[in-house]
Amino acid sequence: MVTREWDSSLMDCCSPCGTCVMAACLPCILFGKTSERMNNPGQSSYFALNSDCCIFTGLGFMGLSWIYIAIKRTGIREQFGIEGSQVGDWCTAIWCPCCAVLQQDKEVVSRTEYAPVTDGYKIQGGMRMEDQ
Repeated sequence: MVTREWDSSLMDCCSPCGTCVMAACLPCILFGKTSERMNNPGQSSYFALNSDCCIFTGLGFMGLSWIYIAIKRTGIREQFGIEGSQVGDWCTAIWCPCCAVLQQDKEVVSRTEYAPVTDGYKIQGGMRMEDQ
C-alpha cells in the first residue's frame, strides 16, 4: 500500500472561504457533509443533517466532539492511505478541531471529486402529442 500525505495542510484553513466559515461557526454541518461524502462518494448532492451531524452536536454539548472528529479522521486516513497515527489524529482533534474538520472535508472532496455519479435513475415524464 502506498502511503501519502494529506492533500492540504492543517493550517491551510482559510480557503475556500465559505467552508472555512462553516468549519468555524457550524462544524457539525461540515462534519455531517463530509461523512455523507465518505459514505456516498458518487452522489451529486449531500445531505448534511444526518446521524453523524447529530452525534457530533450531542457530543459537542458535553465538550467531547473531538472524540468523533478523531475517530472519523483515522477512518479517512486509513481509507486513503495517508501517513500518520492515531495519536496524531487524537492530538489534532483535541487541539485544533475546526482545522481538523476543514482539512478532513477538503481531503474527502479532493479524493472523491472524480468518483462516478451514482444517483439513481429518475423517471422522466411521458411524451404527449398535442391536438392541432
